Amino acid sequence: MGCMPGCLVKCSIVWNDPDGNYVTSSYEYETIALMGTNLGIVDPDPIAKFDYIVDNLGLDTIELGAAMGVAASAGKMKMGDAASAMALLDEIEKGTEFGNILGDGVVATAQHLGIDRIPAFKGQAIPAHDPRATKPTGVGYATSPMGADHTAGVTYDDFSNKEGQIPRSLAAQIMFAVSDSMGYCMLAGPSDKKVLMEFLRDLINARYGGNVTIDEIVEVGKQALKDELKFNEGTEFHTANLPDPEFLKTEGVGPNETVFDVDPEEMKTIWDGLDSFKFQ
Repeated sequence: MGCMPGCLVKCSIVWNDPDGNYVTSSYEYETIALMGTNLGIVDPDPIAKFDYIVDNLGLDTIELGAAMGVAASAGKMKMGDAASAMALLDEIEKGTEFGNILGDGVVATAQHLGIDRIPAFKGQAIPAHDPRATKPTGVGYATSPMGADHTAGVTYDDFSNKEGQIPRSLAAQIMFAVSDSMGYCMLAGPSDKKVLMEFLRDLINARYGGNVTIDEIVEVGKQALKDELKFNEGTEFHTANLPDPEFLKTEGVGPNETVFDVDPEEMKTIWDGLDSFKFQ
């Protein structure tokens, strides 16, 4: 069930119940994390049912899973209880007052419940790549035009070090913007960013018979990011959202109790290097 010919990862996973009956697709990492373990639920069968329901509601499993986690912290559902989680999904489907708030996402849910510990950057829920565990990804969440978007520049390069993460995040965001612009799946790409750029260059030249260079391909990603940043500046996006979540800086995660401690002032400089950036 691969999303494109030749992909060895084959992310588009179909989930069947114990009797072999179709339940949902694709049953994938972010859904299992946010609608599953994030809610203390580890049985894959009810999580698959959640995915099917959320797909048909037209909502996002990351955003809704984060909102339900916040709701659980306020006693609106019981952690680890699939039936309790299903009851919240029923509220959304029925269009109750709280169901509509849940459907509006994690920020709306937290504000309604009076919770200031909100797992979101720029209004978008934090996905299953915790910024405390992978600090360059956290820089991406804090600086990306989309906020906490795991498709905008997730990287695990030197993940535990708070130093040097600004250029790493910039490189990842440019690389993802290039790949998105060309319709190329990042999961099918090599880890070496320069090798990926060489591959995309060769693909374009083979298809169109040109002589495109890596620098020209990189410019595609740069321009995409510039367009996104310019769009945000023309809206209320920069002023309407809450500050970055403080709890990530104080509450440790994992056995090493790591926090997200990259200098916020340094993160503000990330786009200063956009024009001059080159893959080495």
